[in-house]
Amino acid sequence: MAISGDISDLPLTDLLNMIRFRGGIVTLTDTPRVGEMVLYFSPGFVTGFSIEKQNIKVESQVVDRLVAVAAVPVGKFHYEPAPAASLRGSVRIPVDRLALKLVSKVDEININRDALPSALQVFRLRDESAAIGDIAKQVVEPDIANFVREARQLLHTGVSAARIAELNQIGVEVARLYLYKLNLLGIIGPAKRDSLWATLDQALQPKSSGIRLVRSGAPPLRGHGMPPPNPRATKKH
Repeated sequence: MAISGDISDLPLTDLLNMIRFRGGIVTLTDTPRVGEMVLYFSPGFVTGFSIEKQNIKVESQVVDRLVAVAAVPVGKFHYEPAPAASLRGSVRIPVDRLALKLVSKVDEININRDALPSALQVFRLRDESAAIGDIAKQVVEPDIANFVREARQLLHTGVSAARIAELNQIGVEVARLYLYKLNLLGIIGPAKRDSLWATLDQALQPKSSGIRLVRSGAPPLRGHGMPPPNPRATKKH
């Protein structure tokens, strides 16, 4: 039987537990910052995962993208039963392990929330000449090492959690957590405010950030909802 609903009514981990022993396809839509996600199940396992029709084959990357839904339960889901023979095989993750990792990651975010950097804080590598492979070897946690490899070019130039979340389609909270840990390790540091790349990153934030670009020579913006001055009101009598 097909099931549809709001993630706010049935959190992702509860949905995983409900269908853990069934075969089928779960589609997640209208989730924050992340495009349409599709999970393929055989009994007990996630056998495939795609985001915007692009297959993700690394387990930690699957977790990072689903954290956006687990941490902020917004969006819709649709479960459709399907025979196992029709399901993709790009990954093979036990459902129990996936649910546990999601809960653990969300808990870690919540525990460190007060210490996490702002989503708009720009960071860059402290040693710009260091090879990404060498940097990844310094990181004990495999998920952070994979994050470094994914964001290697961005970290060379300077980037914020919000920008990484937008470009790599991961939850902004998990991006904040990883930048926080890399900063503690001394691998990255806050970019200078006058950094060219920091300026570009701020200018390229998603529209929801409220940043607007104004062309050179454009007249200054007036206060919200304020009409232009009436020339008659300033005329001398």
